[in-house]
Amino acid sequence: MTTTAYVGRKTNPFWRFAALGIATLLPTFGMSISNVALPTLSTAFAAELTIVQWVVSAYLLALTLFSVLAGRVSDSIGAKPSLLLGYAVFLSGALICWGSQTLWMLIAGRIVQGVGAAFLAVVAIALAKQSSVNNSIGRAMGLLGAMTAVGTALGPSVGGIIIEFFGWRSLFVLLGASAVGGALFSFLVLRDENEDRVPVVRNASPTVDLVRYVAPAIANSLVAVIMMTTFIAGPFYLTYALGYSEGAVGLVMAVGPAISILSGFPSGVLVDRHGAQKVTQIGLGFVFCGALCFAFLPNFGALAGYIVALVVLTPGYQMFLSANNTAVMSNVADSRRGFVSGLLNMSRNAGLIIGATVIATIFTIGAGTSVLADAAADSIGNAFQLVFFINAGLIVLAFIALRFGVARRR
Repeated sequence: MTTTAYVGRKTNPFWRFAALGIATLLPTFGMSISNVALPTLSTAFAAELTIVQWVVSAYLLALTLFSVLAGRVSDSIGAKPSLLLGYAVFLSGALICWGSQTLWMLIAGRIVQGVGAAFLAVVAIALAKQSSVNNSIGRAMGLLGAMTAVGTALGPSVGGIIIEFFGWRSLFVLLGASAVGGALFSFLVLRDENEDRVPVVRNASPTVDLVRYVAPAIANSLVAVIMMTTFIAGPFYLTYALGYSEGAVGLVMAVGPAISILSGFPSGVLVDRHGAQKVTQIGLGFVFCGALCFAFLPNFGALAGYIVALVVLTPGYQMFLSANNTAVMSNVADSRRGFVSGLLNMSRNAGLIIGATVIATIFTIGAGTSVLADAAADSIGNAFQLVFFINAGLIVLAFIALRFGVARRR
């Protein structure tokens, strides 16, 4: 059985990818910008940190849980309408947060924002695949990976300045204004999928073979765990084991996102030149070595050892992310790209949640106390070493999962 499909004539690639870059940046920017507000929100609402942290966790959970649904909606109504819908929902969440009079109302607004962010992140990946020819998909995925890092890096610095001068509600004014700007830009730049299309006869749309995506999704989750571990365990180690101030810790923590920004596009070029499977394995190798570097080098080189570990780990993560996304999205039918993109996004965010919960719990157990400020420097160092040994083991599992997945497809 055959059906008539349509291939759209694309607009200027630069402006198209600029629109997708904004859609990719905003979800991570919306997540990281709220981290710096937690102490202020704790004071404003007279709430414990364990409750206030749901301002971040609720957003991340919604972003994860609604990723597949966002993909299905994108496949049903089209990518551009879904992207604009995501901006509208994100804006609605920002308005709820801005007007919140209670902490629970603020958390509810963050859930709405997370749903909107899920649409933005998922549709951006799906459209990147549609907008690329076969020999440049890796570059597209690399660019989106770099924009994710930009959002992560900008959030804490921009958020801190805005809170200091304008208060915490101004964060959500900025996020809302960003959503409006992104929506207008996307509306003007991205063509509707029904515009200027050339008919092409092809076989009827195949069903999604979920089995072939299990291994990449598992690997995606496992690698994401180690990246969240650096954000969770890193500040405690730098503060309580090495004795650095908050300002110095902030500068060190910015090194990782900076490396991600610089290595995103080159990682995509490597994928296009050498193939997704080879670069995926190389990336995993770097991530594994980075985990071991974190486990050993800071004990000998202190801050220098920590930064060396970041320099090894971060480019490896970018190579893996570009290659794994390219391997998955390259052979997906356009009618299913939203759903598969949703699976990728969900698996990555699931890994971030595991890193923020399970690994954080293991870190406190390894330190011997939940009040890390009271722990001895040696205890913090031992806990830091423990969680990165565990992460090294998770990377081995990711490598095994991908090898098993390749064997199953043959």
